[in-house]
Amino acid sequence: MKLSRGSRNGTVGLLVLTLTGRKSCRTIAGYPDRLDGESVRVDFHQRGATCRWLWLGWPVATRAVAADVADDWQALADPDANLEFAVARASLTASRDRLPFTRPAFMLADRPVARRWWYRRLVSMPATGHGWLRLPRLMFNARLWVDQAEIDLAPYQRVAELLAPQVPLSARPPGHDLEIVVRCDCGISQYGAQDHGGTGFEGRPAVLVPAAADSLVAAQYHDRRVTVASRAQRWEVPHSLLETP
Repeated sequence: MKLSRGSRNGTVGLLVLTLTGRKSCRTIAGYPDRLDGESVRVDFHQRGATCRWLWLGWPVATRAVAADVADDWQALADPDANLEFAVARASLTASRDRLPFTRPAFMLADRPVARRWWYRRLVSMPATGHGWLRLPRLMFNARLWVDQAEIDLAPYQRVAELLAPQVPLSARPPGHDLEIVVRCDCGISQYGAQDHGGTGFEGRPAVLVPAAADSLVAAQYHDRRVTVASRAQRWEVPHSLLETP
């Protein structure tokens, strides 16, 4: 079985190493309510006086960082939270104020404590001509514009609470400079209304590209040893199935 999520940078394979019995899979929508808002339930079925099973989880990365773009963002405070995109973009374009987009600006430098911030930076399209833009997690009320076209971030709201969202970039010529504008809110105190307990967003923005996964070649359990071989590596791990004393 292959478990995959578009918001993450990999897949997980689940393999049964004991050959007896069977398994069944089904999706449970709404649980948990974070991340993808669903989970995959796997049931193992066996008959006998003694039933044992052993399964192997095989995670593989399918995306890699092509460029770290966490630094040198133009930053703009929006203390009244009322700036429109065109006005904020014009102010950002003219601004010489540049900061990392890794934490709220007032946590990194002598800047006003404001709930809402705007960020802007040019990012080069990778050689693949397509990829993903990784953004910080825990951005509240976030909005994103790429080359002045707004990208819907609603599908990433659950994921962004715990994991850095990865937003697909539409195909463009390699080397094309993408204008990225982000607007987001952050916590500024522990107890104020909608202050999110003072929580600030965090993470390192990056451009991601597809990566070739190290595929699984073989896996087996024999003579109290688990043997796993991929195209690049091989492992042998001692393992004893649970036994009744």
